[in-house]
Amino acid sequence: MKIGFLYICTGPYIEFFEEFYNSSKKYFLTDCNKHYFVFTDGENDLFENKDITVISQHQLEWPYAVLYKFHYFLQAQHLFKEMDYLIMTNSNMQFINQINKEEIIPQKEDNYLFGTIAPWDYKEGTYNLNINNFPDDDNSKAFVKLEDRKTYYAAGFCGGRKQEFLNMCYELRKWIEQDLAMNIFAKWEDQAYLNKYFSYIIPKKLTPSYCYPEEYEIPFEKKILVIYKQARKNDPLKKTYRKYAWNKKTVPPKNIFQKIRKYGIYYTIKFLKRFE
Repeated sequence: MKIGFLYICTGPYIEFFEEFYNSSKKYFLTDCNKHYFVFTDGENDLFENKDITVISQHQLEWPYAVLYKFHYFLQAQHLFKEMDYLIMTNSNMQFINQINKEEIIPQKEDNYLFGTIAPWDYKEGTYNLNINNFPDDDNSKAFVKLEDRKTYYAAGFCGGRKQEFLNMCYELRKWIEQDLAMNIFAKWEDQAYLNKYFSYIIPKKLTPSYCYPEEYEIPFEKKILVIYKQARKNDPLKKTYRKYAWNKKTVPPKNIFQKIRKYGIYYTIKFLKRFE
């Protein structure tokens, strides 16, 4: 079985790659053939290893840095031909306990996909779904009806069989493009669209053991730790995010120069997509 990790570490996030890579090789599906597809503008001596493929990707401003991750994956899908499964992770993750195939690999009844239940819904010790994490704007493609808000998933660790995962990426990319064309920025960005998809294509549900925040104490075994990056470094992307924030009024561009700055990345990627 061949597992492909899809790992984005642009800008300062390159600092997390080494501990992610080394810990995953030690603890994650050690009986499987793993390959790492690293989307980055950084450098690391480990990139010379044969099980790593580096895909050049410059750092985008927030929130495009996360909204376009599915675009990245689809543009690079020709590199995944030999993979059986694809797994998407946050950059600041560290594997700390053994994880085997039976825990992770989804089956037909799981639609060959898996997702991780959001750890913050367990902060009080028991599961307490916060439906307010879902976008309230029913004009957004990420909107989920109240009756369908049953589980909330973290975007930090998810994946599935290659074709099913890529099918999901196509759908999420389409929704994101449609929202951006309408100047809609969904609450919690890529995670919002992932939860919309998982609201009707139900995945295998992993516990927060596989996305355990370093600063939390919740009733699960720690298997994959989410490093508390705010304690490790400054997070410069967040500073530019505020002007696009879902909880503040979005100001439409007033002139052609503002439009180029705001939508230039979106339309460039849309144009390049024709040549996939």
